[in-house]
Amino acid sequence: MVSKSTTPPKEKDAHSNTKKPLTTPKNAASSSDVSQTTITSKLADLNQQVEWFYGDDFSLDEATDRYKTALHLAKDIETDLTNLKNEITVLSKDFSQD
Repeated sequence: MVSKSTTPPKEKDAHSNTKKPLTTPKNAASSSDVSQTTITSKLADLNQQVEWFYGDDFSLDEATDRYKTALHLAKDIETDLTNLKNEITVLSKDFSQD
């Protein structure tokens, strides 16, 4: 039976020949966490924009500007989702090569 070490991998210190453990700050968010928060907030903003069209405050004069804002937001969300999908694909390929 082979036991696995629970010691984290070590990184060579640039200033000496000693190795130090690799660590991630506990409060550091991964890029996908940040992307997800951004996408979630953008989706909430887009939903508010769309709801305005169905609300009592609708005015034809303001509709064009609101539509342009919603369209730009939708394109941003689509770009963010594509980037996130690409990141997941790259990570999946990296893990499949191990």
